[in-house]
Amino acid sequence: MAKVINIFEILKYGMRWLPLIVVIVIATLSAGCAQPKVQSVEMSWGEVNDEYTEIVSSIEVNNPYPISIPLSDVEVEIFMNGVLMGHGNAVGDTTISPPSDTLKLSIKLLNDRLVDWWVSHIENGEETVMKIKTSLIFSIFGYKLSIPIENSNTFQTTFLSSISPEGMSLSIGGIKAIEVKDAKLRWGDVDRSRTQIIVSAVVKNNLPVPIPVKFMEYEITMNGIRMGEGRVVSDTVIKPMKQDTVEFVMEIDNTKIPDWWVSHVKNGEKTTVSIKAKVGLDVQGKEYSVDLYTYSYDFTTDLLTSM
Repeated sequence: MAKVINIFEILKYGMRWLPLIVVIVIATLSAGCAQPKVQSVEMSWGEVNDEYTEIVSSIEVNNPYPISIPLSDVEVEIFMNGVLMGHGNAVGDTTISPPSDTLKLSIKLLNDRLVDWWVSHIENGEETVMKIKTSLIFSIFGYKLSIPIENSNTFQTTFLSSISPEGMSLSIGGIKAIEVKDAKLRWGDVDRSRTQIIVSAVVKNNLPVPIPVKFMEYEITMNGIRMGEGRVVSDTVIKPMKQDTVEFVMEIDNTKIPDWWVSHVKNGEKTTVSIKAKVGLDVQGKEYSVDLYTYSYDFTTDLLTSM
């Protein structure tokens, strides 16, 4: 069974292999001798803009030899469900001089690829196969040697199941006239422009008259960015003293996903999510509204610390 992880752990699976790969290859070249070791690894966010999000890695490597190790570059590509998400290289001098030296890597995640990955992830049942392709480039006696290394992982997310709305009710004249309960969310259609979230809820009519459900209004924000909003009409009528299930469709504007990601990183890897939804009811010619969702929560990631 695939491992379930948070959407924001995706990148650490690729990045954490880089220093290990460097050490393994160098150790292979020096079998039987004292071996180079990674003394420390530091990760930090670099430049964050509308085009890309940079991850900067500093890897301090101990070199026990009296000569330099001729590593000339480290090339990295990150794929998720076949979508190329980002690439990177070593920065500056990559020769590892004795007794220790520091390698710097710059990985640029392309923000506009987030939408393509998101579509594939939802269509695949919230499952992604992540593949990391790394090439270690050595310069030996004037020749370049490329050693390819490939790793893959499968991960799942459970975005909608983390939302737990409470039941709501509407009282008229001291009587609990309407009850809304058992609200559930599930994915609908998804493409590059939008992601559908289908909302279903049981509406109970405690009055001796029929109650038409007229509309649902909703708003979804993340770090203050309006990811989706709208008003959806309905022709459902709840019979007297009965209950029925009503369904509405909310939509996330997928073109806003890169904007949200930039805000998340700039906000110290923290996001505040707010979902507000209400249904409009007609009770004997008078319009009432009942909150379907009023839900807000924060989530944080520590991607760089975990690498």
